[in-house]
Amino acid sequence: QIDFNEAVKRRDTQIEDLKRVFTAASNYLRARDAYSKDSTLPYVANNQSYDAMAPYIRGERPVLFSAERERDIRSIAKFVSEMKLKGIIVGGQEAWKAADMLKANNISVIYTNIYDLPVRDDDPYDYLFEAPSKMAAAGVKFSIATGNTGPEVRDLPYHAGIAGAFGLSKEDALKSVTMYPAEILGIADKVGS
Repeated sequence: QIDFNEAVKRRDTQIEDLKRVFTAASNYLRARDAYSKDSTLPYVANNQSYDAMAPYIRGERPVLFSAERERDIRSIAKFVSEMKLKGIIVGGQEAWKAADMLKANNISVIYTNIYDLPVRDDDPYDYLFEAPSKMAAAGVKFSIATGNTGPEVRDLPYHAGIAGAFGLSKEDALKSVTMYPAEILGIADKVGS
């Protein structure tokens, strides 16, 4: 079993590694852009990995982060802010607790936990059912998903219904499985309504 401090240290190391990769890719793209405008600058060799990251670095496409706990979500929000990315949290069990940072950094949540059991023994039974209404009240953009592509997908309306029964308005419950996911993924002009 991994203790808490070791888990935090491992998470922080992973974030620093990710920062190095994103910073290197950003520097590469700036150098390539500069060379394309002024061929007297040093030539920058092609790097397919960094080229593939271009739409994410430039904020044209979102970067999805899987996280459940508030401390992890806050670390991701800080990373997204520092790297100037468009971020989306997938999972987001405690996203409502980090609503201030999510809203400030325009980070959306694809909430996948309606049918899960609360993780902590002292969490109330409706802890996960109320999370969407808490995110809505805090002004966090979110959608509700089943979390997988298997047979549970057919239960998506019930996920929204449970959120509606536990504080989320019926209109927002419907939008959380139609319009909101389309807006979060940037395809609302094609689907969602």
